[in-house]
Amino acid sequence: MEQQRLKVHRRKTHLDGAVYTVLSPRADEGPVLSVDIVEDGATITGDTAASGLLGQLCWAMAYQHTPYTIAVVDGVAGAPVVVVNLDLGEVSEGSLTALGALLPWTTTSDGTVNLNTRSLESAVANEPAFYADQKKAGIGDIKHQSRFVRQVGDVLVLGAPAIVLKSWGVQLSTPDDARPKWFLTSPA
Repeated sequence: MEQQRLKVHRRKTHLDGAVYTVLSPRADEGPVLSVDIVEDGATITGDTAASGLLGQLCWAMAYQHTPYTIAVVDGVAGAPVVVVNLDLGEVSEGSLTALGALLPWTTTSDGTVNLNTRSLESAVANEPAFYADQKKAGIGDIKHQSRFVRQVGDVLVLGAPAIVLKSWGVQLSTPDDARPKWFLTSPA
């Protein structure tokens, strides 16, 4: 993993009566993801670079401390992907529907911020130890975490507690071409 900081756009956006800080990858760094939502679930696929970038977003969101902060990947084929740290609170369906109506972004951002992802590199390098700690905390394989994935309108939401977002960050950032980069099913 080469990048220890992820530069993202920051927008203050009014959604369903609340003001959110919405973070999104810069257009020149946007991942090439494909989202396929069907009746019984969703599949997100992408190359290694896209997977790593989504992993960095999940990891960075695990360390967010400000409520009403979400990350959005809107440069995808299919539905936009929203990453939410549920330890900071739920995002209402009304807010997610309003966000979906704004995507893809047609306005300029309020600026950029650097998200620190330095500790992700260490977790990936020590993957067995990281997963041993995750197992002690009761976090299982990514396929058993589908309860944290839902569709709201045209948006696919990856909303999970910080500990799960960290697990996703490592799984998505681990350079293993034999491993499927991302597959999720959401409850019907």
